[in-house]
Amino acid sequence: MRLVRLGLLFAFGVLFVAPAASAYTVTVHVHGAGAVTETTARNLMNCDVSPNLRSEASSTDCVAGTAAGLYAFGDIVNLRASVPTEAFNRGWRFLKWVDSAAGGGQINCDPQDQAGDRFNVDCQFQIFETLQTNLYFDDVEGPQDTSISTGPSSRTASTSATFNFNAASDPDSTFECKLDRPGGFFGSYALCGGLFDKSESYGSLTANGSYTFTVRGRDASGNLDLSPATWTWTVDTVPPDTSLGGGPAEGSFVATTSATFTLGSTESGSFLCQLDSAGAASCTSPRNLSGLSEGLHTFRVWARDGLGNQDLTPATRSWTVDSVMPTVSVATPANGSFRASTGFTPTYTVTDATTTAVTCAVDALAFGPCGAVSGLSQGGHTFSVKAVDRAGNTTTQTNSFTVDTVKPNTKLTAFPPLRTTSRSATFRFKSTEPTGARFQCKLDAGAWKTCTSPKTYRSLRRGLHTVKVRAIDRAGNKDPTPATRTWRIT
Repeated sequence: MRLVRLGLLFAFGVLFVAPAASAYTVTVHVHGAGAVTETTARNLMNCDVSPNLRSEASSTDCVAGTAAGLYAFGDIVNLRASVPTEAFNRGWRFLKWVDSAAGGGQINCDPQDQAGDRFNVDCQFQIFETLQTNLYFDDVEGPQDTSISTGPSSRTASTSATFNFNAASDPDSTFECKLDRPGGFFGSYALCGGLFDKSESYGSLTANGSYTFTVRGRDASGNLDLSPATWTWTVDTVPPDTSLGGGPAEGSFVATTSATFTLGSTESGSFLCQLDSAGAASCTSPRNLSGLSEGLHTFRVWARDGLGNQDLTPATRSWTVDSVMPTVSVATPANGSFRASTGFTPTYTVTDATTTAVTCAVDALAFGPCGAVSGLSQGGHTFSVKAVDRAGNTTTQTNSFTVDTVKPNTKLTAFPPLRTTSRSATFRFKSTEPTGARFQCKLDAGAWKTCTSPKTYRSLRRGLHTVKVRAIDRAGNKDPTPATRTWRIT
């Protein structure tokens, strides 16, 4: 073993041993974080410098020996540098022993009196006075576990964000943050958070798209975490577009009091629905409406995405419920009538504010325009008027009538003799018309008057008289050759 100094003095050629001092101390100037302990039996040096708030520029004095003389002249001391687990986990490593400045009891670690740094963990020397030396620990890495504990949801409509982060392995770390914005706008690292407030907030994130927040820890020596923590999320403030399918067409008239709509959106989420002036409420697709009143209705729907963004312009559909049938009244030809003509011009009345089509049909022919009718055959016929409103409500009125252009024949079956003294006369008559005929009678130059069989005339004057009788059928056809009887009252 080589000693730093032997503590021997020479005077006048005689070797003397220096007397023991009353007390000596040893001071180690510890730079950084680590431990130094004495491995010899005295074990007077046992110093552990905590890594808390330490950098490579930090210095702490570890002193062994006291005024009570714990170190005596000639003691052999071996000091050992070490890195306790806590400091090791924070990146601290033993670097070197360095001699103190010349004078003032500097220690030269073995080998003795050799200048320069020593890179062995042990430093061995002999006590001959109060001594000092320097012990350096190197901070070789920054925190390696920077993490983000809280941040915004992966997709959000919020235009602000707050992050909480930490570096558990190095609680003394400070932090640098950067924010990359949509559109390729990359941020730069800047100090963020604090020793006790390990958070960072951002506002006015109005650009829609993907954001990435990055944070890295920096220890007191300036070492950075080479694997920064990141948090990526998307800001979405764009509302979805709403669509409506099914149901009545816009501006249409429908006869049904119910409607079913299919609700659509460009994004998944939910819907709000409103019918007429009622309040808007949550709804799902398909949306079934029932019990609708007569009149105009408007249905509105707003799509809302999962972030709460709501379409500002609802999808809208307006339509009119009309379940009332139109009314149709046919005047010509009258129902059950007999007509003496093979044609006619129809007259009818349709009552409905929204009627869009009126068509007519004779007998079993197809419905068509309601113009004049001609060329009808003898016998029974039907005439129909059909009205259809804009809602599709349909009413058809059908009248039955008979075409009869054949004139009836009249026959007298009883009448007075050609000469008579009676001043009254009775006539009986009939017609070839099987049913429904009526008769008119005329006496001399008098007017035609309605009559029935038998017809009796009384208080007639003496002289010549003529009675005419004609039949009129239900179609109004008159016998063109009335039955006639002329006689004389004497």
